[in-house]
Amino acid sequence: MKMAIDGSEVTKIFKGSDELIVRAQYDPETIDTLSKIKGLKIKNNKGQYVFLGDIMSNNLASSIESITRIDQKRSVTLSV
Repeated sequence: MKMAIDGSEVTKIFKGSDELIVRAQYDPETIDTLSKIKGLKIKNNKGQYVFLGDIMSNNLASSIESITRIDQKRSVTLSV
Protein backbone atom coordinates (compact mmCIF):
# COMPACT_ATOMS: atom_id res chain seq x y z
CA MET A 1 0.00 0.00 0.00
CA LYS A 2 2.85 2.37 0.72
CA MET A 3 4.11 1.97 -2.84
CA ALA A 4 0.63 2.54 -4.26
CA ILE A 5 0.14 5.77 -2.34
CA ASP A 6 3.62 7.26 -1.97
CA GLY A 7 5.32 5.55 -4.87
CA SER A 8 8.60 3.72 -4.88
CA GLU A 9 11.98 4.94 -6.07
CA VAL A 10 12.90 2.86 -9.11
CA THR A 11 16.06 4.60 -10.28
CA LYS A 12 18.11 7.77 -10.15
CA ILE A 13 19.25 9.78 -13.14
CA PHE A 14 22.33 11.96 -12.86
CA LYS A 15 22.55 14.93 -15.21
CA GLY A 16 25.60 17.04 -14.51
CA SER A 17 25.47 17.92 -10.82
CA ASP A 18 21.70 17.27 -10.65
CA GLU A 19 20.18 14.09 -9.33
CA LEU A 20 16.67 13.16 -10.48
CA ILE A 21 14.72 10.49 -8.63
CA VAL A 22 12.30 8.44 -10.71
CA ARG A 23 9.30 7.11 -8.77
CA ALA A 24 6.65 4.61 -9.82
CA GLN A 25 3.21 4.85 -8.26
CA TYR A 26 -0.44 4.26 -9.02
CA ASP A 27 -2.39 7.03 -10.69
CA PRO A 28 -4.16 8.79 -7.77
CA GLU A 29 -7.52 8.27 -9.50
CA THR A 30 -7.07 4.48 -9.27
CA ILE A 31 -6.88 4.51 -5.46
CA ASP A 32 -9.13 7.43 -4.51
CA THR A 33 -11.96 5.34 -3.05
CA LEU A 34 -12.14 2.38 -0.72
CA SER A 35 -13.76 0.21 -3.38
CA LYS A 36 -10.89 0.94 -5.79
CA ILE A 37 -8.35 0.07 -3.09
CA LYS A 38 -10.18 -3.21 -2.43
CA GLY A 39 -9.90 -3.95 -6.16
CA LEU A 40 -6.09 -3.84 -6.12
CA LYS A 41 -4.42 -7.20 -6.70
CA ILE A 42 -1.54 -8.33 -4.51
CA LYS A 43 0.55 -11.48 -4.60
CA ASN A 44 0.02 -13.94 -1.75
CA ASN A 45 2.64 -16.26 -0.27
CA LYS A 46 1.79 -18.91 -2.92
CA GLY A 47 2.57 -16.48 -5.73
CA GLN A 48 -1.09 -16.11 -6.69
CA TYR A 49 -2.73 -12.73 -7.21
CA VAL A 50 -5.73 -11.98 -5.00
CA PHE A 51 -7.89 -8.91 -4.55
CA LEU A 52 -6.97 -6.90 -1.49
CA GLY A 53 -10.67 -6.67 -0.62
CA ASP A 54 -10.85 -10.47 -0.37
CA ILE A 55 -8.27 -10.62 2.42
CA MET A 56 -8.84 -7.37 4.30
CA SER A 57 -11.42 -6.03 6.66
CA ASN A 58 -12.08 -2.43 7.38
CA ASN A 59 -14.18 -0.18 9.51
CA LEU A 60 -14.49 3.53 9.08
CA ALA A 61 -14.31 5.74 12.13
CA SER A 62 -13.86 9.39 12.88
CA SER A 63 -10.34 10.50 13.52
CA ILE A 64 -8.37 13.57 14.39
CA GLU A 65 -7.84 15.84 11.41
CA SER A 66 -4.09 16.17 11.54
CA ILE A 67 -0.95 14.84 9.93
CA THR A 68 1.55 13.17 12.21
CA ARG A 69 5.21 13.49 11.25
CA ILE A 70 8.27 11.64 12.45
CA ASP A 71 11.60 13.11 11.35
CA GLN A 72 9.68 15.44 9.00
CA LYS A 73 8.06 12.49 7.19
CA ARG A 74 4.35 11.71 7.20
CA SER A 75 3.50 8.94 9.62
CA VAL A 76 0.45 6.65 9.72
CA THR A 77 -0.35 4.23 12.51
CA LEU A 78 -2.25 1.07 11.55
CA SER A 79 -3.66 -1.44 13.99
CA VAL A 80 -4.46 -5.04 13.14
